[in-house]
Amino acid sequence: MLHGSRVHPIGHVLFEFSTHPLIYHIWYSFPFNPLFEPRLDHLPAMLLRNITNTHRHNPAPTMLRRRPVKARTTRIHKTRTTIHSLPTEVLTEIFVAATFVSEESRLGVPDILSHVSSRWRAIVINTSLFWTFIVVTFPFAAKQIARAKVALARSKHRPVDVHIDIRDPEWAWEVDEDQHAVKSVDVVEIMEWLGPSHPRWRSLSVFTDNWEPMQTFLAYSTMFPSLPALETLSLNRCNAYAGLPGTTPDFSVPIELFGGHAHLPKLRHVVLSGVHIDYSCSGFKDLLSLDLRHQSHGVSPTLQELRQILDASPELGSLSLVALSPSCSHGFEEIKGAPIIMSHLKKLTLGWWNADDAAELLEVFRIPVVEELSLEDIAPSLLGALESATFDLPTHDSTPILGVLTEMSETRPIPPSLCPPLIAPSSSSPPRPGEETYGFPSRLRTLAINGVHLNSAAFSEFLPRVTNLEELELKSVDRKLISALSIGMQPPSVDQCPTTSNPVLGPTLRTLKLWLSSGEFRETARALYEIKQRRPDVRIVNMVRLVLPEMAPNRTA
Repeated sequence: MLHGSRVHPIGHVLFEFSTHPLIYHIWYSFPFNPLFEPRLDHLPAMLLRNITNTHRHNPAPTMLRRRPVKARTTRIHKTRTTIHSLPTEVLTEIFVAATFVSEESRLGVPDILSHVSSRWRAIVINTSLFWTFIVVTFPFAAKQIARAKVALARSKHRPVDVHIDIRDPEWAWEVDEDQHAVKSVDVVEIMEWLGPSHPRWRSLSVFTDNWEPMQTFLAYSTMFPSLPALETLSLNRCNAYAGLPGTTPDFSVPIELFGGHAHLPKLRHVVLSGVHIDYSCSGFKDLLSLDLRHQSHGVSPTLQELRQILDASPELGSLSLVALSPSCSHGFEEIKGAPIIMSHLKKLTLGWWNADDAAELLEVFRIPVVEELSLEDIAPSLLGALESATFDLPTHDSTPILGVLTEMSETRPIPPSLCPPLIAPSSSSPPRPGEETYGFPSRLRTLAINGVHLNSAAFSEFLPRVTNLEELELKSVDRKLISALSIGMQPPSVDQCPTTSNPVLGPTLRTLKLWLSSGEFRETARALYEIKQRRPDVRIVNMVRLVLPEMAPNRTA
């Protein structure tokens, strides 16, 4: 009866057989698995018959039958692994993985872990990696400053990431900057205890509302001529209106950053927004990304200074120039004769108050391998506030920008040595249309247009030249541009060159991102339907969450 049957571990048969020394030895020689119990037919047939006869003539007492199970259960509990039994090294790695998820977790997780148990507290406090994020924010609190000082001490010799955000959430930009709650003395107090650690700064981010605290920081930074560990620098005066054309800079005399010609051997990423420094001695070189924005004519870098920085960073991969007004002492015509060639630039963001100035600046560049291009007229997004503030800023037609880009694709080939082909000559697969050419825009994959007023005819003339475009994003643009897309959509099966058939968009397009309100969506629904009918493979995404009348909840019920 027992042969070939599966017996539950707590069944009476095993309790009764457990008194036999052979069964006791064999049973406990099996590894414990709650999902698998050993079958009795694993035992030799002769041994099973002997045990059965023993059980029939001499059954075991009840008290003795349950002891082995208790002993076995006790042994299982003793060998169970918990987090408290993990080695310190393993536990530390788990804590590190939980800490370095975001800036918020880097700041909060070490404090939480240190309050769980004495062992966890000892691990967190004695591991300097958990204390490498130094944060100072407004409003200043004694507890916050004390925590930052403790973190700076516990970080020991490790490089630290410094984040200073002294913006006032309740401050309005229309108010005179002298009335701001943050003063120069507050910045001096911070730098007195933070400044000595500057050789260990790996990243430095400073955010202010007004110019006075930023000026104080820049003046204090002149005492730091060498920052050997600094990799990322971000200085932001967060006032987009400070770069308005015709405005007077708050501080006309530039400040030498870190004393001028500072030793910055590891610096690779720079963001300067609304900050006036002496660009002629910035010390920037070998950069991988550069972001300059919101600087009026009096404080923008000159074209010669901008060229000096770009020439010193031949591997630059990302460049953002937003609301700049660079001047040129020798005239743009002389610079155009020797253009700035950025042979490794993959991402370019260009924003402007005045399209004519931006077009003149763009003419200086050669961008043969750009894959992501973002064009933004920042005036429309701020137009409502500007009108209420009595600023006189007329809107401009941005078609000249598109004219420069179109001209780049026609008359400005780049030597193959600076712009290798997309497909190697040894490749057996034939190149797609446009891949056998050099220069802009043969490699352009993503194009974003935000608030730009364009002539639909110029728009339709430029897009066919972007023969490898995969993603197009349109935000705050004329609806005629969307209608233009529906007219010349080329089906993906067409083999002829897009420039020959002259469609608006080529067969490589995969995603069309739009920012349409409910009213705009209804007005362009017909054009979007035609686009989808002609190109079902194109994914159309509206980035605005719509609440149409038929979808809105019934408030009268």
